[in-house]
Amino acid sequence: MVAVSQLGGDRKTVEDAVRKENLTFRFLYDPTGEVTEKFTGKYIPDTCPLKNIYLIDKSGKIIYSTHYPGISEEKLSGQVNKHLKGVSQ
Repeated sequence: MVAVSQLGGDRKTVEDAVRKENLTFRFLYDPTGEVTEKFTGKYIPDTCPLKNIYLIDKSGKIIYSTHYPGISEEKLSGQVNKHLKGVSQ
């Protein structure tokens, strides 16, 4: 699992959130918004998108979306496991 974040031009905002929430998945930084825009559309400064976490299968299809903060790492891991089980069946 990899998270892509557009928050904080100097990474500090994201690194502080990772430490505070004790998150264990990796974060990639997208300061220009190029990657983020592919999934959420154009970023509007000073707004928070309704969806900012996407589970994407190997074919590039979005299979689950949610918002962080608002979902725990455990619940997100549960969604990943649910979809992995569906793939292996």
